[in-house]
Amino acid sequence: PTSTELYNPATGTWTSTGILPIGRESHTATLLSNGQVLVAGGHYYNGKHFDLSRAALYNPNTGTWSPTSTLMSIGRDGHTASLLPNGQVLVAGGYLSGKGSLSSAELFDPASGTWTTTGSMTTARWLHTATLLSNGKVLVAGGGTNSAEIYDPGVGRYSTTVFDNTTKLTNGAFQFSLTNTPGVSFVVFGSTNLALPSGNWTFLGVLTDSPPGQFMFTDSQTTNYPQRFYRVRSP
Repeated sequence: PTSTELYNPATGTWTSTGILPIGRESHTATLLSNGQVLVAGGHYYNGKHFDLSRAALYNPNTGTWSPTSTLMSIGRDGHTASLLPNGQVLVAGGYLSGKGSLSSAELFDPASGTWTTTGSMTTARWLHTATLLSNGKVLVAGGGTNSAEIYDPGVGRYSTTVFDNTTKLTNGAFQFSLTNTPGVSFVVFGSTNLALPSGNWTFLGVLTDSPPGQFMFTDSQTTNYPQRFYRVRSP
């Protein structure tokens, strides 16, 4: 369907508004910083399944829709769309008929109305989640896989963290290692309560890589607690 409607919470009623340039389903709708709404991707069926690379903007002042100046690089549905602190929208992953799940990502710039490609995810994902973090980065998780990764708008790429060699040492200490981008530093926090807010976790130390890309951390205080949880993040 191409029809759209407005809901008025004050009256609890719906009214018809502008018509979309093309009908779609399994798309995303993102409220932009300028008050407009970006609808991107999705698919429509006309005797055959078509995944859309088209996107449209809704102007609440005029009640009309208009296509964005350029198309997305590829048709996709079941993707995610995240409004970044700089006002741009990150669209990632999704599904393209005949190709399957996608790892590609792109950015929409409301100032120019155009799309540009950005760093691809390391894993193709469809029907995943995307969460804007307090540091401005975007965490994507799931979507046909149990992995997760983080998009950094400052560098335009995703990074993954893999934990391995988790070991309880003979002296009671707990040790783990991780692999990530060489030269990046990480900090470790600990808590006995997983539900505590991040700001209430205890700072345990800084990880530096040696050799490049390999990080190791040992908590010698593990025996002082009945249980211990850890969080690792890049400062």
